[in-house]
Amino acid sequence: GMRTIVTCLIRSGDQPITMSWQKDGQPMNLTPGVNIKQIDTFTSMLTIDSARDEHTGNYTCLAANSARTTTFTARLSVSVPPAWVTEPVSGSVALGGAVALHCLAKGFPSPTISWRKETVSGEFVSVTSVDRGVTMWP
Repeated sequence: GMRTIVTCLIRSGDQPITMSWQKDGQPMNLTPGVNIKQIDTFTSMLTIDSARDEHTGNYTCLAANSARTTTFTARLSVSVPPAWVTEPVSGSVALGGAVALHCLAKGFPSPTISWRKETVSGEFVSVTSVDRGVTMWP
């Protein structure tokens, strides 16, 4: 949700110089809230009014004249709080049976999922985690 500004500044070069931007190796698709402004002959500015997860990527500034094209790439990582993709729901099982409780969360960096179970006394205790997100307890 924060504003992001990236400036591309060329120190020298014969005129005319053309400056452009790419995201993940493709020409920029300008969407509402994403702007490119040519400040002067040697400076271009990319602004994102409110950064979201889809703005994460590699941004490349290209500067070209008749002699050559030069580039510089920088990575933008947008931190995103965890959100449920699949929210866990309650389940029941007969004594000695098996039950599967599913959940999935997204965010950046990737969220850590942990499980707790309520004891007879009402307190919550951690359960033992096993490979690949499968959680088991006695």
